[in-house]
Amino acid sequence: MRINDLIRLNPWWNDPSEIENDSKVIEALSKSPAKTYSYTSLNNTILLGPRQVGKTTYLKLMIHHLIKHKVDPRCILYFSCELLERKSDIIDLINTYNNLFSNIPGFKYILLDEITFVNNWEAAVKYLLDTWINKNNLLYVTGSSSIWLFKGYE
Repeated sequence: MRINDLIRLNPWWNDPSEIENDSKVIEALSKSPAKTYSYTSLNNTILLGPRQVGKTTYLKLMIHHLIKHKVDPRCILYFSCELLERKSDIIDLINTYNNLFSNIPGFKYILLDEITFVNNWEAAVKYLLDTWINKNNLLYVTGSSSIWLFKGYE
């Protein structure tokens, strides 16, 4: 995994105010009433649903919420998995992130969007839960139920 790809998808690492410029955040907060969610759960979560229902917006608003509540932005990893191919790509992504910020103390939030695009994503999630995700890390993954169901049908 290239570090430049991670930095490009996580501009808040260099400037926390960059989350304010995210199109999903701008759109959600400009609605009347503004879209808001509760982020009090500290459970690993898989969020499946049809395309275009707001799963990515949910994750971006979560990032906004965490930064507003003084979470170190480097403790928040967002990645859209649409361009990944294999479970090993997901594991490589997490290892790259961990190597980059292993010296940063604090709870880590790993937000993997559209994970169902990746072949054998379930095995990667199980591996992460068994080996890397623990009391100091939280995993949120989203996926399109239609893609997941279609792959299961094949």
